[in-house]
Formats: sequence, structure tokens, C-alpha cells
Amino acid sequence: MFSNRYDRKFVVFLSCLCFAYITPIILAGRYYIDDMGRGQWGYYNWAANGRPFADLIMEFLVGGGRIVDASPLFLFIGTVVFIFCCHEYHKANPFIAPSRASPFMSGLVFFYIYANPFMLENISYKFDALPMLLSLSLLLIAFLEYRNVYTKIIPVAIIVASLSLYQASIGFYICLAVIECIKCISVDGRKTVLNVLKKPAVRFVQLVVAYVIYAKLIQPYYLIGDYNVSHSKVIELNLDGFDIFASNCLIFFGKILSVFGVIKYQISFVLCFMVIHLVVVAYGVIRNEGGCNYTAIVYILIIALSPVIIFTFSFVHLALLERPVFASRTMMSLSGFLFFIAYASHHVLCKWRVGCLFCLVIVSTFFIVSFSYGNALKAQKEFDYNIANSIVSKVHELDHRGLKKVKIFGSQPSSTIRDSVISKYGFMSDLIPLYMVNGWGWGGSILSLVGLKNGFELGVSLDDVCNARISYMRREFFIREVGDYSIVDCAMPACKN
Repeated sequence: MFSNRYDRKFVVFLSCLCFAYITPIILAGRYYIDDMGRGQWGYYNWAANGRPFADLIMEFLVGGGRIVDASPLFLFIGTVVFIFCCHEYHKANPFIAPSRASPFMSGLVFFYIYANPFMLENISYKFDALPMLLSLSLLLIAFLEYRNVYTKIIPVAIIVASLSLYQASIGFYICLAVIECIKCISVDGRKTVLNVLKKPAVRFVQLVVAYVIYAKLIQPYYLIGDYNVSHSKVIELNLDGFDIFASNCLIFFGKILSVFGVIKYQISFVLCFMVIHLVVVAYGVIRNEGGCNYTAIVYILIIALSPVIIFTFSFVHLALLERPVFASRTMMSLSGFLFFIAYASHHVLCKWRVGCLFCLVIVSTFFIVSFSYGNALKAQKEFDYNIANSIVSKVHELDHRGLKKVKIFGSQPSSTIRDSVISKYGFMSDLIPLYMVNGWGWGGSILSLVGLKNGFELGVSLDDVCNARISYMRREFFIREVGDYSIVDCAMPACKN
């Protein structure tokens, strides 16, 4: 499989980067949102989100029946598949790294895909990490060489499979298509405009056909529930739809800025060398074409717009939804933009040894973010369990027969480590969720995880809280009782009795 020393070094180095990156998350060992339900009750339920292939893959791996917590094995498998797909893509597209680049520099370029800070949420799931990573990784395989006319349908099948694993990663395909177009201009020598634009046109047709197959033949038969249906509905082509689209774009753009803002020096450095590379490519086009003729102008326009197009398509597919999910996990496609700026800037940086050193320094920033996140995740897990154990212990003491149902009002406190990390990396406030909050069912799941035997319900108002009798007081929470309910009051309002 790895036919030469270069390939082996590339795979080993990329593997070391990826597995080192996920180490703090594995050590944190926190059940991440849906993990609590799947870990305790063994359901799959991805198909209801329009992701039937995720159910199929996971059922096959665990032998059918109840799903079990085999973490971090699912994350390991997803990471191995990602590395394999990067290797195959790199073999088919050696232009990603210049000929003089070492396998280590090539590995760094592909690591940018995995090190997307938003993907910290995707790889935090004990169960869902595998389908999500497969969805992204398979899109790399769509860009292998399929010369036969009949094999042109393989990318269509791959895109359908990717959508059936996790829909949000599809923007990564468009980013790769633009990179492929740049390759045609910068590497493949003199070609007509028609020949250059032929590949992105084919990619567009493949994407449209795959989406139609998914939207008409798969999604309608699996998408279930108001939540899933509402979050998959596309905006209407009218003025109101445009307003929704513009608003969504601003929100996603703000989320990206919140990430780039904390690594602004490193990103600015990489972007500068990306621009240098694109200028060099543009100069090469003018030289090959013998001046600024029509063909050269078209090529230069494509080159100049490529960063903007790739950046836009890292989130625009989400902005086209009426009610998109603004969670970090949906931002997987930003990996396409990070991949682009890495490959473009490293073409320049790898020419000097000091440039290689700068590349390593920049990559270290991703590890600082990952390790900070992992440590905060672990601290919050321990803090959660401390509070949850106290709540469950007191609820069982007050209601030893387990007749009363439990509700949560307000929001649990955050650990000081989480607060400290968020003060530096603001985008992590979403990445490190607090479970025991009013109106979120996962509060009941974490209480069940530590042994709650009572039933759990959502929905509690301030009037309910203030009309309830205080049975127990602690600095982090009160326990109030009213009728058939025990209310865990984390807000502790000043009620007028």
C-alpha cells in the first residue's frame, strides 16, 4: 500500500500529528452530549437525522443490536480512515506539495484539515466521531483519477455516501473542486479556458446529481421529527429568504472570526505566504501565455478569487438553510479553507529551512488549542459529576421511594478551568457545554448517568420555583419541592413569598 519511503514517512508523520492532537480529548473522557444517551440506552438514531449510512456503519461494527461504548476505538478508526484517504488523495494529486517538499511538510499540509478548531466538537463524540470523520474523509477519495467514462459516477456515489453520513461536510467537496481547478491552471501547463473550466463543471454536475439522489431518494424516507425537518429546510427564493441567508452568513462569519481572532498572528502569517504563492502562479500564467491575453486574464481572475470562493463555500451551504444549526460541529467544511491556505503558503515556506521551522511553530498553535480544550473538558467533567452526585444523593434522601419527578431551573455553575479557557478562546463556550440547564434534556441524562432513579421532565417556570418549598440549600443549588416534583434550582432567585 505504501510503496516507497516517502509514502511511509508521510503516513507516519501525519499519524503522529493526528493522534497527538486527539490525545487530550481521549484523556478527558467526557460523555459529549448525545454520547450520554447512546452510552446508557444503546440506540443509534442517526437515520432520523437523514444519516442512514451512519446507522449502517455503526451497526456493522458492533454486530447489530444495542450500540456499546467502545471509545476511543471509533475515533481511532475514523482517524485511520482519514489518514488513508489523505495518502490516496496526495498520491493522485502530488501538486499539493512541491517536489522539493519533505514528507513531513506534506503531512503538515494535510494536518490542517484535521486541526480545524471547529472539528474539536466532532472528534469529542465517543460514537458520532466515526461517521463525521468518514463523511469528510470520503470526499478526498472523490478526487482520485477516474479516467473511464463509467467511473465518473464513483464521485457521485461517494458524495451520496458522505451526505448520508453527515450532511454538513459537503462544503469541503466544493473547496477541493476549486483547489483542483487551481491545479489545472498552475501545474498542467498551457490549456484552453474550456479545458480548465471543464473539471469544475463536471464536479458541479456530480454534486447536483448526488444531491438530487440524496434529497429525493434517501432523505424523505429517513428524516423524522420536527427538529430534524425544520433544520434541513432550504430558504425560499424571495426577499425574506435573502434576509435569512444574509443573517445566517453574518452569524457563521462571526463564528469563524472568533476562531481566527485568537490565532490572528499565525493565520496572518500563513495568509501572507498564500498571497505570495498565488502571485507567483499568476506570474507563471502570464509567462506561459505570452502576455495578458484573454486566457491569462481569465486564469488570473480565477486565481485571485479562489481564496474568497473557498472561504465562502466553507459555510454558505449552511447559510442556505432556514434554521441552520449554529454549532461548531457543522463547521467541518472550514477544513477546506485551512487546507487551501496551508498548501498555498507551504509551497513558498518549504523552500527555506527557516520556513519549515515557522510551519512547525504555526502548527503548534493548533496543539495549544487542543490541549487547552481537552484539559477544560476534563475539568468540567469532574465538576459536573461532583454537582450531579450531590444532587442525586440529596434527591434520593428526600424522596427515597423515587415517586417525584425531577426538573432543573437555571443553569449549573461552570468550572474555573472552563471559565479561564473561554476567557482566551471565546468560541469554546459552545464547545464545552453545560448540561444541567433549564430546558435541555441532557441534564436528566447526566443525572441518570450518576444514578438518578426518579423520572425527569423539562419545563419549569419562575412561578413554579417560587411556589415550591425549599428542602435543601447548598451554594451551587437549592432543592425545592412542590406537588409531584423536585426542582433542582441552580438560579436561586429572590422570590417574594
